[in-house]
Amino acid sequence: MKLNKEYLITNGCSFTGGHKLGVKGSWATHLAQDLDLDLINLGLVGGSGNEIITQNTINYATIKSNIAKDSLFVIQLSECLRYLINWNDWEEDGTDSILWHITPNEFIGKDAFKWWDLTSKLNKHIYDNRYALAPFFSNITFSLIKTYWNIINFVNFCESNNYPYLIFDGINNHIPYSENGKWYLSGASENHGETYKIKVSYESDFKEFVILRASSSAILHINLIDYIKGLKYYYNDITMFKFIFDRDNDDYYKGNDGHPNELGAKMWAKHLVPVLKEKFDE
Repeated sequence: MKLNKEYLITNGCSFTGGHKLGVKGSWATHLAQDLDLDLINLGLVGGSGNEIITQNTINYATIKSNIAKDSLFVIQLSECLRYLINWNDWEEDGTDSILWHITPNEFIGKDAFKWWDLTSKLNKHIYDNRYALAPFFSNITFSLIKTYWNIINFVNFCESNNYPYLIFDGINNHIPYSENGKWYLSGASENHGETYKIKVSYESDFKEFVILRASSSAILHINLIDYIKGLKYYYNDITMFKFIFDRDNDDYYKGNDGHPNELGAKMWAKHLVPVLKEKFDE
């Protein structure tokens, strides 16, 4: 590739952090080696959502602008259903807070909260107030809209600073598909490929859509979906999750508790190299 950069800056969720295997199970480790770049992996926290993935990358690049100018950014999007929250323990002095993610999956289905550790104050607070909290964290359409906002924000940041970047879908594909006149979002890892219905607006007048719809309900406009799908440096031909798990054996994930193992991480890195070359050598 004709980039002449020194660093690879990456971010994502546990698929980027490597989960139990750490650096060996991280695609970022192997991609940096394949590209002969020094790695700065910001994706070391499992369970991260797209808001914190994109914004923490922007924060780092803003603070470390001298490094950012000499870097290629490769970002793994997590599952779009993860809502970022901040929780304060009011029983303490109120100064300690926890950044956390809640998903609709925690409130729906027969196994909701089944494996929760209720010795955690945060988990117990969510569980005890689950019926009151559910309406705030169960809108799948809004989850996808927020991920689109995160993508647009990150793309605009990189392009305004001339930072080369690639975004790829790690867990679910963020482009919905049409079936029998309805639209669906597919491939959420926590439900192993189940699909979710989302609403899409077909308003022909976008100004009317903004005025009449934006403040009243979470509805995606088809033009916004087309814009995200058409972004040159957004790759979603196959998600990392599907690449690792959609095969006849467990060679790419065995030994890492439902995450890519060293071989899987290496193979995904090798998959990304020609994707990057195709996009940057045009």
